[in-house]
Amino acid sequence: MDTWLLANAWYSLAAWTAVAISDYFLTLYGAQLYQTTLGYHVTFQGSYELTPMFQADVDARRRWSPRFVRAVIATNAAMLAVWFIAVVLLGMSAVFAFMMGGLILRSLSIHLRHLRNIALARFIRSGEGVSGKVEYARWLTLRLSAVELLSVAGLFGLLALAGGGWAVFGGAAFNLITGLQHWAMSDQARRRAATVVPAA
Repeated sequence: MDTWLLANAWYSLAAWTAVAISDYFLTLYGAQLYQTTLGYHVTFQGSYELTPMFQADVDARRRWSPRFVRAVIATNAAMLAVWFIAVVLLGMSAVFAFMMGGLILRSLSIHLRHLRNIALARFIRSGEGVSGKVEYARWLTLRLSAVELLSVAGLFGLLALAGGGWAVFGGAAFNLITGLQHWAMSDQARRRAATVVPAA
């Protein structure tokens, strides 16, 4: 994977942009499925989207999100700067492979969650295998996300140690960081929930 990412910086940036756009639109599709299908059996407290910056756009199901566009442009600009400094000036190609691998593999990890939600919605729609209703507290949704991301980070870490290269190591690191962030957000949400006084 390192060789492919380093072959042409523009290919790497195009791949990351495509994966990011796919992630955003799959999130919108998942939010639509939640409103029309998943919500009959599963309730999530708070927004369907876990990243605070994009929650308002996803909740409104905006196909055109200025926040998302700005984030993608800023990330591409930052990665182009990393490529120029690390690869062209310093000859440290591993840094660029690490960063690009981290961005792409973390996003692909989230794609697995999207595909699972889509599959679950299809089974619910067909009336197969699902009955009753369950509600997830916000802190639990974030904690489960953290566990999933940390598990993927462990898998990528093992693959990196087995010779997967700097890109896979980046995937491990980026999933680890996001998993720890969601764990911290889960702790915060749990503390907030504990301080809420039930209505009399």
